[in-house]
Amino acid sequence: MTTTTTTVPLPPGALYADDWETQPDGSETRAFEGLLRGQRVQIEIRGIQARSGEVLQRVAVADTELCGGVELDAAGLRELAADALGAADELDRLA
Repeated sequence: MTTTTTTVPLPPGALYADDWETQPDGSETRAFEGLLRGQRVQIEIRGIQARSGEVLQRVAVADTELCGGVELDAAGLRELAADALGAADELDRLA
């Protein structure tokens, strides 16, 4: 992944982007990733950007340690809620 681009800026909040890939229809797209939030439950924004700069897809991906269940106490739930709100705000900025 790279943080540099030739002429197309990264979407707002994106930190990294893959190289451009040519799709079967001839269009070019690249995947991008945003800030990784959270400790025990991690939330990251990911998406697909067209060469025009348009964001074609954006999603929040939640993952837990070892891809299993995580027990959260009240403080952990508050942290997860804050991280989820931050990710939701980032998704809104990409809309």
